[in-house]
Amino acid sequence: VTGRSAVYRTPDDRFVSMFGWDFTARYCTIVDDELGLLRVHYVDEGPRAGPVVVLVHGEPSWSFMFRHVIASLARAGCRCVAVDLVGFGRSDKPTSAHHYSYRRQVAWLTQILLQRLALSDLVLCCHDWGGLLGLHVVATAPDRFRAVVATNTALPTGLEATSSALRQWIDVSQAMPELAPSTILQSLIGRRLRADERRAYDAPFPDDASGAGLRALPRLIPLDVDDLDAAHNRAVLCALSRFQRPFATVYGALDPITAHWQDTFRAAIPGADRASHRTLPDVGMFVPEEAPDHLVDVILELVGRDG
Repeated sequence: VTGRSAVYRTPDDRFVSMFGWDFTARYCTIVDDELGLLRVHYVDEGPRAGPVVVLVHGEPSWSFMFRHVIASLARAGCRCVAVDLVGFGRSDKPTSAHHYSYRRQVAWLTQILLQRLALSDLVLCCHDWGGLLGLHVVATAPDRFRAVVATNTALPTGLEATSSALRQWIDVSQAMPELAPSTILQSLIGRRLRADERRAYDAPFPDDASGAGLRALPRLIPLDVDDLDAAHNRAVLCALSRFQRPFATVYGALDPITAHWQDTFRAAIPGADRASHRTLPDVGMFVPEEAPDHLVDVILELVGRDG
């Protein structure tokens, strides 16, 4: 725990000996008006002169989910920057639910990508909440992005029908006495996670206080058309309707929550006509874990590299 009781920092020894995760931990610092300085974890792998690919995870994972994608892209000559959202992975974790809001998470990620890491000419690969947040950053500074790859993510506007699966997930996320990421992932992917993989997904959250963000984010999904965050998302989708650079989608068709959003993005964003799209029939929500090669192929196509 940091010197501020409102922020938890997961001990480093929780992250040792993780199979497939041999990347150097790097950190930057962002500023929050209430919490002060927050330390954010990221990895930066591959040649510095290569095309820059930024990977942003969602709920309830962290950058570990992109481990296979990072390794493959780095071998192909890409620079890979994978960021842990505030509240997740090795990044600092506010311990109270009231510290989490949709707009605050957008502000944190914007500060990380555009100010602290000062990235440009980048390909954004965003999964789940990584898209709910990352697409706001694209709308804010479209010239900083050469392309986008969206994978099982959405931009809820309050105008679309809310699936029963989403409402069920929100209810379950608040009712489960122990919200273990590995249990959630295991229930939604088709293969059996190894014990070391389960430990890696659970590593950031040794207790309830460290997992405040796990419970907070599902409640932040705007479902009502009158929700201010839904209005902000409508504005972002409107801004993306002018995004001409390639916008690719790679979606698992078995995900009942986000799968239809591939069609929404393809219809709304002109850059979708300049990119490949894949719907994976036997894959669910967690494409980076279940089908990383598909993500790698689409990203390498966008940057003009061979795998």
